[in-house]
Amino acid sequence: MDRKFVRKALFVSAIGYLAFVAFVFWNEGGLVINKKAVAEADASPAVFLKNERGEGRWLLIPKIGVDAKIQTVGTMPSGSIGIPSNATDVAWFAGSSPIATAGTSVIVGHVDTRVFGAGVFRGLKGLVKGDALYVSIEGRIGHYTVTGSEVYPEGTDRMDEVIGTRTGKARLVLITCDGKWDQSVKRYTERLVVFADLIE
Repeated sequence: MDRKFVRKALFVSAIGYLAFVAFVFWNEGGLVINKKAVAEADASPAVFLKNERGEGRWLLIPKIGVDAKIQTVGTMPSGSIGIPSNATDVAWFAGSSPIATAGTSVIVGHVDTRVFGAGVFRGLKGLVKGDALYVSIEGRIGHYTVTGSEVYPEGTDRMDEVIGTRTGKARLVLITCDGKWDQSVKRYTERLVVFADLIE
């Protein structure tokens, strides 16, 4: 392969990465939003992210340092929502509303896994009311703010309430495991659910 082409490609990639870092960067508290960069771009955070990152499939939660790719899952034979195939990705439930549309959009992720260790949603408990979430799927990008959270027993018959419907107020629900590991059934005893409303 032509070395000049490789150097040029690496340079372009580096510029794109630095542009993103100008907006979001790490500190001890997670990912920090550079509000000055957004203001200078004269765009909302969601639009700025879309312009800088493109219309990919990703979930960004600055407060807890989540920057994850999004898979798609359906319903498992047991009737429960499917799960991501690895510990670093999250998954949008295809039976829920598309991102940034009426109704409830559902995203699930692992808190940890036996094979891969700590999961992408290991810090989900750290989210509080007002924290920001950004989601992009199939050209749609949503900026959500956390409204609260609740812990449900595993296998609860209230999951229909959690998942909601495809109508009404646009909101996002994040789900992960919680409670204690039950070795007899190889599942956690509870589910942590975080609720967020669409801002833009």
